[in-house]
Amino acid sequence: TAVSLAITPATKTVAAGEVVVYTATAADAKGNTWTVTAETDFGEDDPSGSITTHGTYTAGKVGQWQVSGTYTGVLGTATVTVTHGTAVSLAITPATKTVAAGEMVVYTATAKDTQGNTWTVTAETTFGEDDLIGSMAVNIYTAGKVGTWQVSGTYTGVLGTATVTVTHGTAVSLAITPATKIVT
Repeated sequence: TAVSLAITPATKTVAAGEVVVYTATAADAKGNTWTVTAETDFGEDDPSGSITTHGTYTAGKVGQWQVSGTYTGVLGTATVTVTHGTAVSLAITPATKTVAAGEMVVYTATAKDTQGNTWTVTAETTFGEDDLIGSMAVNIYTAGKVGTWQVSGTYTGVLGTATVTVTHGTAVSLAITPATKIVT
């Protein structure tokens, strides 16, 4: 009769979306062990993950989770740590912004993997813009020419974009035309 149940691997770190195959080994009071994977009911507490009845776990949400198995009423557990997966999309924020010429906008970049996990990647993102006289210093855009422009960011080959509309800035000079006129 089983008195303990070992779920292996006991600890594992995987990226979201990866698969781990767990096995269950029962032990009796004398220390004899035998594999009971096929007879074990598996479960996990990863809110975005899943596990089959025979121990094949697919990682979901970033965090540390417990994988459990029950065999003839005996419970065994393992710990899995899920890290974010490969980025499949990139959000540049603010997604839309209206500013006057000369004003600055600070942009951030957030990556998302196939499981919906998000993480900030602003420091690792290469930013750019297509404003003819505007400029981008790291993630800080300085508005230039009046118009609607695209701000882009690239992280590990994944492109994200935002839109910025530039309006006229504060007047710094005023021209009256014609400069001279004789009225008779």
